[in-house]
Amino acid sequence: MDYTLWLPNGTQLQQGTVRTETTQGGARGFTEGWQLGIQGMKHSEVRRLVIPSRLGYGGETYGPIPAHSVLVFEVRLAGLR
Repeated sequence: MDYTLWLPNGTQLQQGTVRTETTQGGARGFTEGWQLGIQGMKHSEVRRLVIPSRLGYGGETYGPIPAHSVLVFEVRLAGLR
């Protein structure tokens, strides 16, 4: 998946490509909000995910992401394996 991550104020924090392995339990290694947001995506589909803090990193600071942050992602399913 290709993604860009912003804070709600428009500050871009990250951009890149990640490999997601989905299982019946969701996308391993990603926040609950990401797991819920990408369910059912089709090849080349683009979605904007607005993830509340409780479904993101909550009260934890994670790299450049401040604690209690709402996360705004634009994600594109680049390919299927």
